[in-house]
Amino acid sequence: MSAAAVERRHDRPLIAEADRIMERLPGCRVEIIGSQILASPLRDGPHGAVLTELMRSFFSADLHDVDSCVLQGIALWLPTEPEDYAIPDLSLVDADFEDHRIENNCYDPVCFRMVLEVTSRNYRTDLRTKVTVDVEQIIRAGQN
Repeated sequence: MSAAAVERRHDRPLIAEADRIMERLPGCRVEIIGSQILASPLRDGPHGAVLTELMRSFFSADLHDVDSCVLQGIALWLPTEPEDYAIPDLSLVDADFEDHRIENNCYDPVCFRMVLEVTSRNYRTDLRTKVTVDVEQIIRAGQN
């Protein structure tokens, strides 16, 4: 795949703060979307059950093979603000995704084929901010 890597600045105050939150709250998922830090609590049993069923379906469809991988919690840079990144619950990525690591354990959106987010009833983040921004930015990244 040929695409220019997402360029980033070296000054990262939001990422530094997100890292501090993750250190204080192990297991908490921290994302930066629209220059806003979003922290999600540990996933619960029903959330895990949904992800497991989705993964089983993808494996049955041979989507985890030599061309692609089905992964949980892999971070992707968003081409909005310099520090924006999202961590979808489940992603289908190119098998060579490791060649697309940018920084801060995040990957270039060019290697993502599909992302899934299991939402809760938290309207403000799961059903508005995260879904809207994730979809718009991932589509924009795929067009680069």
